[in-house]
Amino acid sequence: MKTFWIAVMVLVANFAMGLTTSDIDAVLQKDTVSVEEGVWFVSAIKNPSIELKDALSGPKMQQFSTVAKDSLSYGKLSKIIIEEFNLPSAFLYKVTGLDRYAFLSLADVKVFSSKYSEYRMVTGKDLLGVINRIKSMLYPSDDEDEVEEGGK
Repeated sequence: MKTFWIAVMVLVANFAMGLTTSDIDAVLQKDTVSVEEGVWFVSAIKNPSIELKDALSGPKMQQFSTVAKDSLSYGKLSKIIIEEFNLPSAFLYKVTGLDRYAFLSLADVKVFSSKYSEYRMVTGKDLLGVINRIKSMLYPSDDEDEVEEGGK
């Protein structure tokens, strides 16, 4: 069953983000991902054609270039998500700039599980799961509005 869900995550991320299967497979196998890879995957939600080398070139993401090769924590991933999507609900983060408040803001809206902490390192599987959750929150499918086959 675990293999099934990993395959589903790979397919969803591949179709939704325009990344190659080898990119996704490489990240899935990692015990920790870098900040640069986190920025790349989050940025790919809005811009599927972005490449890894260009991920930190945007004005919002340049602040992460000094720690690009460091391991990605949930706190840092929270900051990346808030900066990329300019989330207004992260008031305490906007005031303080601390990872803790960024993480708590996203845990409140169920992007992250509250059983984690902002210090926990993000694995490849975790990153793809978060990306999938963000995409489903931002772009929910309209299954009720689909027309059934046969015109009904």
